[in-house]
Amino acid sequence: MPVWRLYLYSKLLYSLGEKTPSKTAKSTVYQLVPVPQKNNVERKLFAPFVMSLNLARAYYLRQLDGDMIWTSINEILMSEKRPLDLNTCIGQYFEGLASFILARRVKKQQMETQQQVVSAHAVDIATLMRRGESVLKQMQSFVEFSNWNWECRALLLEAEKAYTVGELDSAETLYLRAIRSAGRHKITHEEAQGAELAGMFYYERGQPQKSKSYLILAAERYRQWGSVFLAKRVDDFMASHGFSSFPDQDHESAEEELLSCVHGNSKKRFPES
Repeated sequence: MPVWRLYLYSKLLYSLGEKTPSKTAKSTVYQLVPVPQKNNVERKLFAPFVMSLNLARAYYLRQLDGDMIWTSINEILMSEKRPLDLNTCIGQYFEGLASFILARRVKKQQMETQQQVVSAHAVDIATLMRRGESVLKQMQSFVEFSNWNWECRALLLEAEKAYTVGELDSAETLYLRAIRSAGRHKITHEEAQGAELAGMFYYERGQPQKSKSYLILAAERYRQWGSVFLAKRVDDFMASHGFSSFPDQDHESAEEELLSCVHGNSKKRFPES
């Protein structure tokens, strides 16, 4: 792997794995990686990768407000007809997730303020949905070539789309399938991400007790992945939203409840079918 890529990855992993961020460390966590500016060729070559890295970090930190989110990585790659690259494919994936989350957020803000335009930087809901659906279609095409790496991601994007358009029953099933796929394929951070989004799905639908089981599982999987920072973010959300008023569940019982829901009475974490 090139040195510059190792450097950028190390900055992302450091920011997501920081255990006790000090004021100095916190500024490092939220600082964006700059796009190389030496010349136009270098800037054009590295810009999509750096944008992907910054978007992944913004997504994990839930900092989805800002000009960079409104620039479509997927559209840049398609317009320039670039060859597929794993790093920018992951950037496209996070763009799809961010697009659906932002579409729901903008819709909610419009309903609350009765305004069609929420801010000067806001992209309209139709554009966000188009971007999310474009990425979903791309991820579904990847599944044909690598079911192991992309199935859980395509399912999670599909779940987010279903939730965004109001197909709640379908979304519920797809979240479970995405979590199951990530677990079966041993992609721990995607299992955590799926559990967290499912937890938020149930929380926003007024089912905090069910949400708590998924969020506890998400925090545990983030810790297993090695990101204490993300686990703490989930724990802090539960602490600040009154989840302590519901009966406590340890990680094992929360996981067992999830598996019972997905796999019936099976206690096996990664069933093959």
